[in-house]
Amino acid sequence: MSHSNVTKEMLADAMKKFMTERPFEKITVGDLVQHCRLNRNSFYYHFKDKYELVNWIFYHDFIEKLEKDRPLTGWDLLEKLTYFFYENKSFYAKAITITGYNCFSDYFFEMMQKINVFFVDKCFEETAADGFYTVFCANIFLASITWWLKAGTEVPPEKLMGMMKDSAGQAAFKIVNNLP
Repeated sequence: MSHSNVTKEMLADAMKKFMTERPFEKITVGDLVQHCRLNRNSFYYHFKDKYELVNWIFYHDFIEKLEKDRPLTGWDLLEKLTYFFYENKSFYAKAITITGYNCFSDYFFEMMQKINVFFVDKCFEETAADGFYTVFCANIFLASITWWLKAGTEVPPEKLMGMMKDSAGQAAFKIVNNLP
């Protein structure tokens, strides 16, 4: 592993630790570098701010692995993601509530849009080329995951997936059959 990745992972581990102990707003770059015995320049060499570090954690821990082991369907992807969040809920339940420029929920939404393109575009005709359905589905998933994480993930991932599939199917059926 390169020295750069070792430093990034040290900072990521420190951020994960601190986020289980206190609110994100109370964590400073100084706290992170002191914990890792680095100087501030080391942090800023790798990340522009602590928000980018949180986003990198998700990219490194989930997206990079996803790129190596691509899911077959959109539902497979969502299932992998819900299990990942469930296993890391103490971190992501807090990360999803961070607000501000470059916050995790914005980054997560961007990632979901990029990932959804491969699955959603297959479901809709070319008339959806403007990306509406991709954005729509990413918003629904972001709202569902945010609700789930904020609620303490009391619902197991497999049940959440069942609820999402059921909701999608019922909503489509009711919209088609019950609109005046």
